[in-house]
Amino acid sequence: MKYFLRLALTACLLSVAAAAQDTPLQQIPASPALNVSDMDRTANPCQDFYQYACGGWIKNNPIPADRPRWDVYAKLAQDNERVLWGVALADSKMTDRTPVQQKVGDYFAACMDTAAVDALGMKPLEMPLQAIDRLQEKSGLTTLLAHAHSHGAPLLFEANSMQDYGDAEKVIVGFGAGGLSGGGANGGGPSVSRLVGAGGAGEVGLDHDLKERERELIFATLRITGGSRKLAAERLGISPRTLRHKLQQFKAAGVAVPQLHETLPQYVTA
Repeated sequence: MKYFLRLALTACLLSVAAAAQDTPLQQIPASPALNVSDMDRTANPCQDFYQYACGGWIKNNPIPADRPRWDVYAKLAQDNERVLWGVALADSKMTDRTPVQQKVGDYFAACMDTAAVDALGMKPLEMPLQAIDRLQEKSGLTTLLAHAHSHGAPLLFEANSMQDYGDAEKVIVGFGAGGLSGGGANGGGPSVSRLVGAGGAGEVGLDHDLKERERELIFATLRITGGSRKLAAERLGISPRTLRHKLQQFKAAGVAVPQLHETLPQYVTA
């Protein structure tokens, strides 16, 4: 457990560093609201309307290596961050600045002092890694995880506010797996069992069990939603594109994926 926590902490920080390796923008890239290039006209809309409507966008916007999923909203958020980066960078270089521009620019410049960051080396990680080494029992995880989450390292799980599916007027807390982040064909990073060691029987069994539970959860959600990928993705807290990719993985592995007529609940008629 301690090794995994150390690994997850390092992965969280590396994923932030990987995401930062981009360029600033001066403005949001112009993109028409309805772009025919986002469509895949080779697909039959009567057989797969999602591919027909979004296939072009999916092809032209592959999932970045540092992201578990990708969609138009994630891309917009990234573009916004790059524009803010451009504003802060400009403020840090200006000579005739307003008080606000000076505060923004100086703060940004201090954070971007890479020479000082490189000189520190592993020192910023020493305290959290020592805290992990001091763990003697599971009850100590509560304090350690609370401290990590409050400092931007969502170890083991993530918690965010979300709308209550049972009552749209309420906002509730939603939990999701923290994982090890990073890219890969599975929409996340390498599996824990592959990272932890040489692949002992217990580790492989854990990895296999997690995949089985994931598949069961996805299939159960599809049944509840009458086979609707959109509704299932919403309930699972993932994008329809990620769900589509998961189902393709199951099919490639020889797993029988329920069809729509197999997943209709009793109260839904064909």
